[in-house]
Amino acid sequence: MDVFGLFLSLYGALVLPWLADQAPRLVAASAPTPLGFVVAFALGLLAWLVGAVLLAVPFVRRQARARWVGYLLPVSALWVLVGNFVIAPGGPASNLAVNLLSNLGPVLLLIGLGYLGFRAGRSAPRPSTSGRVPLLGLWTSRSRRCSKRQDAEIVGSQESAALRK
Repeated sequence: MDVFGLFLSLYGALVLPWLADQAPRLVAASAPTPLGFVVAFALGLLAWLVGAVLLAVPFVRRQARARWVGYLLPVSALWVLVGNFVIAPGGPASNLAVNLLSNLGPVLLLIGLGYLGFRAGRSAPRPSTSGRVPLLGLWTSRSRRCSKRQDAEIVGSQESAALRK
């Protein structure tokens, strides 16, 4: 069972053959799953579900744009649960369609986060072309930088506060 689904093929190509050679009793079909794996898997799923729901709240409440991302994030976490416990409970299957379907949760998560990253990159403030760069680089609002006079006042007040101590 793979929590994140992204490194499933790398795991199958590198780790499983090594495990079969070094510790065949761990990968035998009749071997019980070690308790540490079960605990780590459960904690990873819980973290994914809680994180996706908490990240989705501002989008669903319309406090942020792209409301569809707010619905996609919890769906991705639920799909991970469905994929790991319903579609492929025994881990990777021999059927490609089952593997793709069971690993759809991480793909949905990356679509949502990728869109948010794309939007953040497009709306990032552009460097000033006027040649004036504030001394401290502080922002007074989303669209206006501090003036040089304001920066000097801030630096002066910080220096005087340091001298008073």
